Amino acid sequence: MDLGNKQLISVCSFSLEIPGVTDEREGEPFTAIDGLSKYVAQSQNYFYGGEQHSGYLPSKFATKNLTLKRPITTGHSNIFEWIQTSLNTFEFEPKDMILYILDSNRNILAKWDIISAIPISFDISTVELNSADNSIYETFIFNYKDLTMLTNQS
Repeated sequence: MDLGNKQLISVCSFSLEIPGVTDEREGEPFTAIDGLSKYVAQSQNYFYGGEQHSGYLPSKFATKNLTLKRPITTGHSNIFEWIQTSLNTFEFEPKDMILYILDSNRNILAKWDIISAIPISFDISTVELNSADNSIYETFIFNYKDLTMLTNQS
């Protein structure tokens, strides 16, 4: 396949920055993401002027839940604290977030602006000490209002 002057992106990790929650400049690392999605959820039927033919126009869009996963590490996690506090108190303050897609040198390959996110779930994976991978993973799930790709480095 000829990509011309474009190259395939080789992703190493993801970093999530939440102003007022995470440390500025560093964010918190994740190894898997899912749910960066925006789609037409509803369309409206309309009629062409003076004709019997109709068509459809998008009238509402929606987003999927954003899922972030990473191995649990030692040390403090501001994101986990924010999520746990929100779920325990049932007080949700929507936050804008920035998701960075990074290469192995932590250079930014792409940057997504996630608007008005609220945490809806956290999950700790099942641990089987006899398996080849003894890591414990935590998964965070957010609802969000909108997303925009801010940059795509070339």
